[in-house]
Amino acid sequence: MTNKKSGNIVSSPNGPTCVFIKKGNGERIEIFRQENMVSHIPMGERDYKIYRLLEENCDLRFCTNEKSGDFNFICLQGFVIFALDSMGNCFGTIGGAGDIEDNEYPVGYVTRQGKCGKIASCFKEFIELVNYYPFWRKVIEFERNGEAYSLQDLKNSCGGYTKQFKVKQAEISDILNLKENQESLELLKSSLRDADQFIVFGQRYENLI
Repeated sequence: MTNKKSGNIVSSPNGPTCVFIKKGNGERIEIFRQENMVSHIPMGERDYKIYRLLEENCDLRFCTNEKSGDFNFICLQGFVIFALDSMGNCFGTIGGAGDIEDNEYPVGYVTRQGKCGKIASCFKEFIELVNYYPFWRKVIEFERNGEAYSLQDLKNSCGGYTKQFKVKQAEISDILNLKENQESLELLKSSLRDADQFIVFGQRYENLI
């Protein structure tokens, strides 16, 4: 998996976008925000097994040909989109192009239904979450609705503990030097509650998942 800082990052050719924010007193502030950027897997890495494993086991397809214009929203902070899931929801690092080697940039999640939020404090924390807890989206749903849930039931329902899944999970862990973080789900919930919100602008979008 390449270092995102040296990978292929494509920005919009249209330049900065002006966003207007109103304070509580009615004062309007103008903020110029660049369009989203997209980080592509370099051509020489696209056959690497790790990307296939992450797509099959974690529903995480890293970007190859996507463009900024494919995503109809902009963010208050820079947002570098690096992957999508099978439903077309996207993942990106907030504030810059992060990778598995650093802990500088949090990971945000933006859904096609107009929901968005911060889900991990760094790229490695995010990969640990999706690799070991494939039902993490359900956890968000139950938490937001204030509903009780059982982690064991979630594990059983997603089929995430079949023999085949565990083999691929172990391969991902070996390739990326990961270990299961028992605090992953608590870190997910902590990121969602973070006062430093991930702010997205666009038709239909709200800053909550």
